[in-house]
Amino acid sequence: MTSFRLALIYLATFIGVDINMKKQKISILIPVYRESELLEPLLKSLIADFYQPKEVLCIIDNPTEKSLKIVDMMKDEIRFILNGHRKGKVNALNEASRILDGDIILFLDADVKVVTNDFLERIMEEMEEIDLLDIKKKVLRDSFLAKITYYHYLCNNITNWLFSKRLRKCLAFNGAAFAIRREFFVKLGGFQRVVTEDLDLGIRTFLEDYRFKHTEEVEVLTAVPSTWKQWYIQRKRWGIGIALWIKNYYKDLAKTTVKFPKTIIPALFIVSPPLTLFLAVLFFMNISYQSIFFIGFGVPFLFYYFAARKFNYMFNPIEFALFYIILSPLWLLIIIASLIKVLIQPQKFKIDWKC
Repeated sequence: MTSFRLALIYLATFIGVDINMKKQKISILIPVYRESELLEPLLKSLIADFYQPKEVLCIIDNPTEKSLKIVDMMKDEIRFILNGHRKGKVNALNEASRILDGDIILFLDADVKVVTNDFLERIMEEMEEIDLLDIKKKVLRDSFLAKITYYHYLCNNITNWLFSKRLRKCLAFNGAAFAIRREFFVKLGGFQRVVTEDLDLGIRTFLEDYRFKHTEEVEVLTAVPSTWKQWYIQRKRWGIGIALWIKNYYKDLAKTTVKFPKTIIPALFIVSPPLTLFLAVLFFMNISYQSIFFIGFGVPFLFYYFAARKFNYMFNPIEFALFYIILSPLWLLIIIASLIKVLIQPQKFKIDWKC
């Protein structure tokens, strides 16, 4: 909280004025499927956060015994909706959003961690002149794979920061933590029944010219798959979601690229680093291997090193190298393969809307 706002609160308390009467209300929505290791600490952080007025609504599909213990422990501070069956993230969030009355809706996944007790205050300050806020995300570095995946989130953050600075609107964002004005969320009709509901919402806000911002200081930590099998299952689903997103909005994406090439083209290379290496090999085959190495590896290393410093990310050269030559190319291949499958055999995809 800023010192100026603190001074206002102290002054208001001294003269007996309720400053919360003039503050916007924030509604926090947290969807859970069965359980989450980070749910309890997340809810405790939100309860301890001193921002008011606020309301926290946690929707749990098919709750486990562990989840029910959390519900029993926090039912006086948190509002819970328990679905005995798997209703699905999109359905649950859309239904829950209709019973909220906050000016701002903050969507948080159950596997994120909030690390400050003024988190909500800072979110509301960031939302003062915008409609949609993407919150900076860092990975909980609790496994070898998580340490490599860490740099994928760095790429996403840089990309959204670029859109925020240049266009003040964004084509897509990671839905693990973001805030939106409730009136605009309602106007858009909420989330659509698609695989990647956050990408879909992002492009719809872009087409409606909603004011967008990416936070540089406010951040959350998010858990990611710790095994290659879990990572592949997650990315396979995301790949299908991205492919369907491209298929549904390719005309809008093409028009946007033509209209904003100085933003879209650099963003493609930032969010998918292997493209730089691919072009270095493709267009500089006749020059020395040293030059290809510098263009394909040296330039990206320098770029992401300084970007990591700007965004307060740690940068381990070995971890980044593994991300650059293994993880990121694998992710790009999954997207390409998914896009080919969606375009060639769309009838074979049976989408589980309740994922």
